[in-house]
Amino acid sequence: MKIVSITLTSRTRRDVIGDALKSVPWADEHLIYEITGDDPGSLRQFGACGDDTLEVAQAVSGSKYRYAGSVALGSVPFTEMRNAALAAAEGDWAVILDTDVRYLTNGADIRSMLASLPPEVEIVRIGEDTGNYDKDLIIRLPASGKFVASRGVHEGYHPKPGAQARVMPAVRFHELPKSPERKAKDAEAQLAGLAAQVADEPDNLTWRYLFGYTKEAMHDYAGAMAEYTIGLGLPDSECDPRWKAWLWFRMANASCAVGRHEQALEFSVAGLACRPDYAELPWMAAVQCVYLKRWDTAIAWAKLACVYSWSVKGTHRGRMAFKDPRALWEGPYEIMAVAYAEMGEPALARWAQREVMRMTEARVAFNERGQG
Repeated sequence: MKIVSITLTSRTRRDVIGDALKSVPWADEHLIYEITGDDPGSLRQFGACGDDTLEVAQAVSGSKYRYAGSVALGSVPFTEMRNAALAAAEGDWAVILDTDVRYLTNGADIRSMLASLPPEVEIVRIGEDTGNYDKDLIIRLPASGKFVASRGVHEGYHPKPGAQARVMPAVRFHELPKSPERKAKDAEAQLAGLAAQVADEPDNLTWRYLFGYTKEAMHDYAGAMAEYTIGLGLPDSECDPRWKAWLWFRMANASCAVGRHEQALEFSVAGLACRPDYAELPWMAAVQCVYLKRWDTAIAWAKLACVYSWSVKGTHRGRMAFKDPRALWEGPYEIMAVAYAEMGEPALARWAQREVMRMTEARVAFNERGQG
């Protein structure tokens, strides 16, 4: 079995590309695709940048180094660059390796795990080390699909119909943090790109959700809820129940942010009709009951969230896409600690607080070291 890492890089990534390549020692080949022209500055924040990026990559890779060619920045969309590099990869599996990404294997035998996958599994998703989401980062070769993006933002891999994906246990990826200025600039670009994409495809739930989420991240809660509402109005045949459950959760979160706690509680309950096993929904309901000072009900909702929290063995298996780690670990116990204290139950409040500490440690271990 041959594993090929694929990296797109300009010549201003000298200070970050070496550590990226070192994080995939299990790859048999490092395929480097060069982007020429003026660098947009997206990674200059990570340190001084020289023009010897490829030389650093070659020194780190040794005999694994392979130069796949170059393309001028802006001459083709970034996704086309990604697809060209993917097409140039020769082997059994391709690992997408951006220069600001580090893989954390946590002792997992990646080669054995990939070898054990049935042929219908074409995508392996890797969880981010904060636990918020996972990405399609390992792709079976030759690739049956391609990378696409909405007007240049929110790139994703689209496989052929029927292709299956699996989440790889234990393995995580870490992304170097961006500066606040870079985050703000990226958000503005994403908002503009998604606005145009939604205008082109008004019934595409993915773009609609991402448009709403970007607005929510920029504190435009009314705008976010408007986009989520449109998404929820799409026919069930166009909207997976998991998506609808998550849209209801985001609706509740945005409503909570503007102090509409009764409404947020209603949204949480509506989401449970789509996916009763999403712990985020009863946890969000419990949060609203704390705001509303309904202590007994808050505890009841929190206990329900615990049933599907990731502290329970097996509840995390197979779940993909977006998550809120607070709800999956310590969040329900935080609710109980507050509610029991308000009800004059200090012993139970202390118990809940101890559980908060224990679950927080478990979350950190699960997210960063692959232990559940």
